[in-house]
Amino acid sequence: PFSCSVRPRYFFIYYGIGRMLDEIEDNNSIHGDEKSDLMSIVKEVLHGDTSKLEHLEGRLANLRPTDDRFSNLLTTASTLFYAYESLPPRVRDIGKKHFSEMIDGLSAADMRRIRNPEDLHEYCYYSTGIIGGMIARLIHEEGYIGEETMSKMMPVPIKRARGINPSRDWAIAL
Repeated sequence: PFSCSVRPRYFFIYYGIGRMLDEIEDNNSIHGDEKSDLMSIVKEVLHGDTSKLEHLEGRLANLRPTDDRFSNLLTTASTLFYAYESLPPRVRDIGKKHFSEMIDGLSAADMRRIRNPEDLHEYCYYSTGIIGGMIARLIHEEGYIGEETMSKMMPVPIKRARGINPSRDWAIAL
């Protein structure tokens, strides 16, 4: 369904930002407060404050990547964010909303320690469920799925505050 050469670019840019956030979150070489600080800077850049980009890129470049394959991602953050800025406003708005929720959730102090299955469900919502919701919203906005299917796949947050399982939701909806 994604035969247009422009649309895969959206996913590539979204993947890069999500991978960058995951790299920050999973990185054992930095403390939790520094992780939250870095994520906050990413959020500010996503919301248009490009004055923080050089500072962000400098800090990311000093991280030891969790995998050598991600080292380039950490040293070229500005390229990724300039590509993000080139996206149509409606596509950027989807990213801003979902990445902001992801950053806020993962930066919360109680997300630093998983003590029980409920904590794990909540962590999974912020680390992966939001990504599934963002991709579903983008596919919906591109016209590939209708509002009825979208509402089955991604129930309103009040009904499901945590524990989203995108794979199960897709299977049920389709």
